[in-house]
Amino acid sequence: MNSSVEGAKPKASGGIRWMVMVGIFVAFCIAYFDRTNINLLVADKGFTDAIGITGDLGKQGMLISAFLFCYGIFNFFVGPVVDRFGQRKIWIGAVIVWALVTFVAGFAASFGFLLMTRILLGVGESVNTPATNKTVKNFFPVNERGKANSIWLSATVGAPIIAVPFIAWLIHAFGWRGSFFALAAIGLIPLILFAYYLYNTPREHPRMTQEEVDYIEAHTDEVADEGKGSIDWGFLKSRNFWLATIGNAMVTVCLFGITSWMPKYLVETLGFSWAEMGILATLPNIAAVAGAWIAGLLADKMKNKAPLTIYSCILAGVAIWLGVGFKNPWAAAFMISVATGVAYIAVPIWYVLLQRSVNPNAMATGAGFYNGVCYVLSSAAPVALGFAAGYIGFAGGFLLMIIALAIALIAGLGFMRQEKAGLI
Repeated sequence: MNSSVEGAKPKASGGIRWMVMVGIFVAFCIAYFDRTNINLLVADKGFTDAIGITGDLGKQGMLISAFLFCYGIFNFFVGPVVDRFGQRKIWIGAVIVWALVTFVAGFAASFGFLLMTRILLGVGESVNTPATNKTVKNFFPVNERGKANSIWLSATVGAPIIAVPFIAWLIHAFGWRGSFFALAAIGLIPLILFAYYLYNTPREHPRMTQEEVDYIEAHTDEVADEGKGSIDWGFLKSRNFWLATIGNAMVTVCLFGITSWMPKYLVETLGFSWAEMGILATLPNIAAVAGAWIAGLLADKMKNKAPLTIYSCILAGVAIWLGVGFKNPWAAAFMISVATGVAYIAVPIWYVLLQRSVNPNAMATGAGFYNGVCYVLSSAAPVALGFAAGYIGFAGGFLLMIIALAIALIAGLGFMRQEKAGLI
């Protein structure tokens, strides 16, 4: 146990570590703004005419998929870079890449040029999850990681709620080229926050007091990694790592499936108008934000975290089943949204368990593999639910989501056994 204080452990002191999380929260929000911009622009004829893709749905889809593919794949590769050189240099460099490629995209006059900017944006943003997990591992005691993870994860589900109306306003106010320039300027905000607050370890942070450093080190059993040593690849043989990866992947499959098809389900199955759908389609994201914060509050009070993932999966599965069975469309929409929020409670917990399962000198690498696997599997969820809904209706599609939750529940049971046996 690392502590410079004899006897009783130091009490919570200082708030620099929480300002680090504020910077990460802002970075994730802006990253979602950048990736959402194209989703709206493909509906703007001025944009599609200028790029030469009007009526070409294949090329429009490629602009969206190019980012998603590169983001998911590069998670596997950027983690070792972050572990080797530290999150401060790599993440600041990545944010500069975001801002530059977003700015340059505003000058695009061809499909190929814009496609290249989307690829580079995906590569740059792939740093986010590996670097975040290494930062949480280094800067937060075990008893605060639930809240720390809930902060950045709430940005991933909360940012889309405001991204669409905000970017629509940018396009209306400044035109499609101006929307890129504005987002590039906004992208400088996390750069400033990271330059001031983001460092590799508490001990090298010039603005962190010794009392705060002592508190962090006294409540963790591992030394923070500075990003200068070799990487321990042993996590790939760890049962705990794969239980956490499978559990989170299956919960994410459920969440991706529901949020991707929620608008169509609301309109075609439940009979809501487009205006009503526009409001109701945001409910799953709002519920997920609430779920993230509930998880953060509960996880840090529980010695064993895995049972919370089990309860989350059971309750979410029941909520989906009830929602599909309700005759009242408002009750059905509400219950499906509740299911999303309850399911999301498990996500910050799985990240806490991941951070307990991987050594500090491989944390970014492990998180990259973890997020890469989750991303690849969850990207198939909208397709699977769509095929099921097409053949046997949305009830069949939602049944697949319940099956995914059941697999996550089994992973949670496995992790609970590991916790009880003291193997984590």
